[in-house]
Amino acid sequence: MEFREPITTPNPGEYEEIYQQYEDYMLLKNYARSTIKTYLCNYRKYIEWSERNEVVDPYVQDRVKEYLLYRVRAGVW
Repeated sequence: MEFREPITTPNPGEYEEIYQQYEDYMLLKNYARSTIKTYLCNYRKYIEWSERNEVVDPYVQDRVKEYLLYRVRAGVW
């Protein structure tokens, strides 16, 4: 998946729609069910982190990098 900067930040209710679209995309690309489960879990964790940290634009590449660094530093990679 390619990052693009920036796209419109969704409203909180739209996260579920994006979640479903992401799952549908992976199903159509024939990802393994275990991979889909892992990716969707990581997406949810990222959204939860974004909300806790009041991230304005969660779909900007720098925010994603920030989150990944947080996970690495916390030892939960």
